[in-house]
Amino acid sequence: MKSKKAVNVTKENSKVFFMPDQVKFERVEGNIKTKLRMVLDQEEAVEIRRLELENIGNTEESLEVSCKFEPILSSKEQDYAHPSFNSLFLMMDYDENEKILEVKRRKRGNNEKEMFLEAMFSTDATVLVDNEFETDKEKLQVRGELDIPYKIKKSIPFSNKVGLTTEPVVAMRKTIKLAPNEKK
Repeated sequence: MKSKKAVNVTKENSKVFFMPDQVKFERVEGNIKTKLRMVLDQEEAVEIRRLELENIGNTEESLEVSCKFEPILSSKEQDYAHPSFNSLFLMMDYDENEKILEVKRRKRGNNEKEMFLEAMFSTDATVLVDNEFETDKEKLQVRGELDIPYKIKKSIPFSNKVGLTTEPVVAMRKTIKLAPNEKK
C-alpha cells in the first residue's frame, strides 16, 4: 500500500475568518502563502472565489491550481428528492473565446424559468498550461472517492470535452509560475 503525503494543518499555518457575506482562508504550506476569499452577493445568486498565491521562497514555483464544484440548478426539494434525475437536465458548453464554462438547465415544464451558471477561471499570473476543464465526474475521480479527485492528485490532463453526463461536475485547472517573492 502506497503512503499518502500528509498535510499538517495546524493553528500555526492556517486561519479562517467568517463574515456575514464571505469567508476567508489563509494558509502557509512550504514556500507558498495562500489566501482564499469566497464572497456571496446578497442581491444576486453569485459566488466569487478569489485565490491569492504568494511565493515566499527564493526559487521559482510552478503550481497547478484547480477548482471543482458540482452544479445543481434546481430547488433543494428537487435535488433531495432525486439528485441523479436532476442531473439529467443539465447541459454543458465551453466558450473558447471567453474561456467560460456554461451549465444550463433544460426546462422541464412550460412555466419553469431557464436556469444557468457560468464559471470562469482567470489569473494575472504567468500561465504555463491554460484552461483545462472537466465536466464528467466519472472522468475526474474514482467512484466513491472522497479525497482530492484522482486526476487532480495525479496531475492527469483534463479531457476538455463537454457532453451529456449523468454526474456533472465543473472542474477547471491552470498551471502557473510564480517567481520568488511574487504575489498573484
